[in-house]
Amino acid sequence: MKRVYDKVNSWLFPKVLKSDPREAQVSNNNLNRTFWNTRRLLILIQGFLENEKLRIRIEGNFTKNRLSHEGKLYHFVTPFCEISLNNDKRGRYNITYFLNPNLLEIIGDNYGNIVETRIYELVTDNEIKGFINANPLNCIYERYFNESLMIAETEPNYIVTVTEKAIS
Repeated sequence: MKRVYDKVNSWLFPKVLKSDPREAQVSNNNLNRTFWNTRRLLILIQGFLENEKLRIRIEGNFTKNRLSHEGKLYHFVTPFCEISLNNDKRGRYNITYFLNPNLLEIIGDNYGNIVETRIYELVTDNEIKGFINANPLNCIYERYFNESLMIAETEPNYIVTVTEKAIS
């Protein structure tokens, strides 16, 4: 079965990383997998939240247009967390994230602690810790999320979805 992150390997890795060492390709694979696993965890948590507004997610896919090999590849935004898979001029991947400062109040201690623990694991993982960075926002997270929703309505690279409520 082809996974979404396998699609990136098929077109981006051969073009960008032909000259990079094998370690860079392994690092990119790890970061790619980490991004998709974290995304999956966030969607799973969203499914357990009662409030439909907290189950809204915005997803951006910038691999389709292939305009540039530098910048954002995938962008994932929820009302409580933002995570992006990016690459630089040399084709090396990195992940940026931002947690809503009101995370525990918004989704509760149990789910909030799961998200915080996952991010802490990423930041302290010796294999990828130099490639995981906090993305500081210069505004209130709620405003950022609402602006992202407005952008998603006009940008073809974005889709907005409401995560299905999990049966509890």
